[in-house]
Amino acid sequence: MVGAFPGYIWGWFQLPDTKNVLDVQKIATVYSYSLLGALVTLSVYAIIKTVWPKHKQRLLVRLFAALAVSSYYWFRLPQLIGLSNLDTNGVLINLSNELPLWTKYILNLISTSFFFWWFILLQPSKKSWSVRPAFSQ
Repeated sequence: MVGAFPGYIWGWFQLPDTKNVLDVQKIATVYSYSLLGALVTLSVYAIIKTVWPKHKQRLLVRLFAALAVSSYYWFRLPQLIGLSNLDTNGVLINLSNELPLWTKYILNLISTSFFFWWFILLQPSKKSWSVRPAFSQ
């Protein structure tokens, strides 16, 4: 799943939103982009995993997780504020007249950098919030 998800997300954002799609051919076209993208990144993940050192497999998983989240926000953040050339269906607030077009590249750089920092560079805590504390007597 972790290997396929970045490509699936990328493929999903390559097509505009469709309305009233009941035609099997149109549905197949829409999903073919996502599934093809998933197949490509899954293949890349499988190849890298074979040569990646076994003791660093968790890093590879975190790398592909960062790719998936970053690719989602790469497309979604500019769309939320109206700076995307994709369908405007998901606009939260349209700031296209107030912000320059290069703002979307700054958003992409900041969000991608943040997720790679969070998933790759930030060392996970040794204590998890889900581990039950020792029973006191």
